[in-house]
Amino acid sequence: MRGGVEIAPEPPIGDSVLNAAYLAAIVDSSDDAIIGKDLAGIIRSWNRGAQRIFGYAPEEVIGQPVQLLFPPDRVGEEDMIVQRIREGEKVDHFETIRRRKDGSDFPVSVTISPIRDAGGAIVGASKILQDISARHRAQAELSRAKADLEQLVVERTQALAQRNLLLSEVYHRVKNNLQMVDGLLLMSIVKITDLPARDVLMDLRSRVFALGLVHQQLMGSPDLKTFDVGPFLSELSANIMGGASADRIKLKVDACPLDVGLDTAVPLGLLVTELVTNALKHAFPDGRAGQILVTLRVDPDNRVLLTVADNGIGHDAAAPQPSKPGTGSSIVRKLVAQLDGHLSIRSDSGVTTEIIIPFPEPS
Repeated sequence: MRGGVEIAPEPPIGDSVLNAAYLAAIVDSSDDAIIGKDLAGIIRSWNRGAQRIFGYAPEEVIGQPVQLLFPPDRVGEEDMIVQRIREGEKVDHFETIRRRKDGSDFPVSVTISPIRDAGGAIVGASKILQDISARHRAQAELSRAKADLEQLVVERTQALAQRNLLLSEVYHRVKNNLQMVDGLLLMSIVKITDLPARDVLMDLRSRVFALGLVHQQLMGSPDLKTFDVGPFLSELSANIMGGASADRIKLKVDACPLDVGLDTAVPLGLLVTELVTNALKHAFPDGRAGQILVTLRVDPDNRVLLTVADNGIGHDAAAPQPSKPGTGSSIVRKLVAQLDGHLSIRSDSGVTTEIIIPFPEPS
């Protein structure tokens, strides 16, 4: 009451008014362009996000056709959009191109929803446009990076193929050269009548064969770096045996699968060559029969065990020992040292030579 006159209180602001104001504030503060238009395509509302993205002030665009924002080649999209809106459809995340006030075009993602009046009739549409230029730039950078990577892969693949071709050619030429040396040795052996000299050349020939066989195995390997040593040892041992003693001396090779490279294969092959050759020469005198066993295993400690054993006459412990080891023994010890291995020899019902080496590292 004021001055004896009762003053009626101001009517409270209704929830609908508050909601409308709240919604308007959200729309106006959005970073996205939110544009209202009627079914004739005339712009009726324009928020700050639209002004920031397109560069037009509200008074420049409200009342103007929405095609103002389209590049000429995209104007036809509006008819499609209006038709879908009239049918009550929502156009969701439609990617296209729009044009700024300064004439520059940029990519946008558009979501368009019908606007209905109080009676439910469709009277217009609300557009939310997101500027996706940054996303497109990121995709372009990613595409360029992908293309660069693909090109690098192509170049590396070509370089690897070229390297493999050259490496295969090197192995082939080494093998051929060793075969030529083998042929020269054979020609010399045929002409020599001195038996000790012939034996020396035959031993040398076996070593040359081992080297050539290593390169032949590498030529056939998929990566030109490693190969399974088992079949290699079998073929190598069979060549050493030849046919002269096959009827009385049996050879057995039992090797587990083990991929080795050049640095391991060469000394392993030469070791087997020396040890099998030595057994053939000394273990079975006077034409007696027997067996030579070559085994290759990996023990629980991940070490490689090479064993060459025979059931021949063994060593005579009472016999005088030579003042210095022979050529074959020296070669064996040097090859074991090259592999950082350990050598042990025992004589019980024959001679067993065991060599333990570290597991070969990948090439």
